[in-house]
Amino acid sequence: MAREQRKDVDYFPHECTHGRKMHIIETKYGNDGYATWFKLLEQLGKANNHYIDISDEMTLMFLTSTFKIDEKKTISILTDLSKLGGIDKFLFDEYRIIWSEKFCNSIEDAYRKRKQKLFLKDDILRLKNSIPSGNASIPGGLTEKTPKNIKKEVNTAESIRKEEYSIVKESKEEKRKEESTNVLVDLKNQLPTPNIDFDKLLSFFNSNRGLLPEVKKMSDSRKKRIQILEKQYGKESIQTVILKTKESLFLQGDNKESWTANFDWIFKPANFLKILEDNYENRRITKIGNSSKSDADHKQSAVNAVNAMYGITG
Repeated sequence: MAREQRKDVDYFPHECTHGRKMHIIETKYGNDGYATWFKLLEQLGKANNHYIDISDEMTLMFLTSTFKIDEKKTISILTDLSKLGGIDKFLFDEYRIIWSEKFCNSIEDAYRKRKQKLFLKDDILRLKNSIPSGNASIPGGLTEKTPKNIKKEVNTAESIRKEEYSIVKESKEEKRKEESTNVLVDLKNQLPTPNIDFDKLLSFFNSNRGLLPEVKKMSDSRKKRIQILEKQYGKESIQTVILKTKESLFLQGDNKESWTANFDWIFKPANFLKILEDNYENRRITKIGNSSKSDADHKQSAVNAVNAMYGITG
């Protein structure tokens, strides 16, 4: 009796460097995001044909217990991974199936001497769209179709991929237009009245930028964005964010990518709020320039800078 062909692996390559995808997931979810990704890869390695169908309630429950996080966070991380290309977005959105092309590429060597071929996206699509009647049974409860039907469904899968790409492209264009429209509305309708001395503000930033690039000019778009943020979060918020950025090791380049923030990144509304809410606060006790300022110190420095910016002396 022939031994059943394996459809799983015992190991997979673990790269020592991580790109954009892992950086975003780890930044958003911390160690939960990092651990979930690699535990997911382990489960994909052990899974029959290297995909996981979480439309089954018990499968999702098992996966969640493996990750040691709740179901809501599990779905959130998986959704972000699908958007970032870690797992296939179409299979996840359409069928709640977790499958990773990059993972399958990394284990191709394990299948070189096997009769059983590596299961790919087209195979999953054929399986999900298969019609049991008139088809011969194949191992694992799958169905074998005629060459004519297989060719037709491969073409269908290719059409799906093209449609998926088109949808993603259109979605990005719509989002870009929407964001552009929102910015125009903000700049037109929300300009506050205070007369800010932007030369003094520019000088304050360059004096407290730490390792960030120096800013040579305060353009009109920068001025308008600062005015909007000042109106929304208060006069001291601009200076407070600059000081918090100086104190943040992460924003000053102490991170895996050696990435450093810059003026325009800081004053994007979403980033500005994160800095203001201490999302980039140092997690370990470290001093920059032999000083570690408290919130009270930041506030007083900001007040002094604001007074100078508005020409107030006291």
